[in-house]
Amino acid sequence: MFSRACPLFVPLAEAGRIRRGDVVIETVAREYLTPLKNAGVDTLILGCTHYPLLTDVIGDVMGPGVELVSAGEESAFELKRRLNTPGSCGRRSAAAARRSSTSVTGWRILSGRPRCFCRRTCAIQHGGLTLSDIETRQKKLPVLLFIRGEQYFDDVDPDATELTTEGTLELTEKGLLLTYQETALTGMEGTTTTFEVSGPQVILRRVGSVNSQMVFEEGRQHTSLYETPDGELSVDIQTSALRHNLSERGGLLEIKYSIAVEHTVTGRNSFKIRVKRK
Repeated sequence: MFSRACPLFVPLAEAGRIRRGDVVIETVAREYLTPLKNAGVDTLILGCTHYPLLTDVIGDVMGPGVELVSAGEESAFELKRRLNTPGSCGRRSAAAARRSSTSVTGWRILSGRPRCFCRRTCAIQHGGLTLSDIETRQKKLPVLLFIRGEQYFDDVDPDATELTTEGTLELTEKGLLLTYQETALTGMEGTTTTFEVSGPQVILRRVGSVNSQMVFEEGRQHTSLYETPDGELSVDIQTSALRHNLSERGGLLEIKYSIAVEHTVTGRNSFKIRVKRK
């Protein structure tokens, strides 16, 4: 049995966004339900009384081969059956106190009404992704980037470069993606630079007048190829420190590392990127 959180269905249903052709509810439904469809479920339990309002939209995503079961409807049938059972509160006087409750976690009690729960069943519930998450994933957010890079050589003051530029911040399935255009100040004008932040790893890619890829992971060494007009060079990246608190609101990324070209150490480097939403 699979379980999937669908927190946005409730506010969207209450806002009346329940019909086919509504881009918002269809986008949200695909975000939530496509993994379940790909998992091959054949029965889907709608674990909230709001969800039957979205039956058409949910059915379109899941396809005709998936049976939709309303937990609210099944609960009503079960409650009616129990209230009509001799000795239940439904057979007592009108003055008798009555208290009932139900929960999606107790869906198995609904077998009082003939229903076949097949081999691959899923219940969708509240919780999980927010509307902000989905909206952010659908667009690139404009940001300001404050970048400072430093190169350290033995017995020499660090060579520092600072750049303030506009860029974009994008949420991806793996993490975050920062993108900006290099300028003449960095000597790489015409190059697009991206930082892909995914868990403990950051990948720096440059495409354009300069093409390269560098992989940073604290305590580990990664080897990449660096393209030059004279050919490709083997570059070893040894990361000594990697810290960040980046989110869709911005934050700070800081990396300290050493570079070895053709396995010969050429110096130590660091850069700090402060990201601010515009």
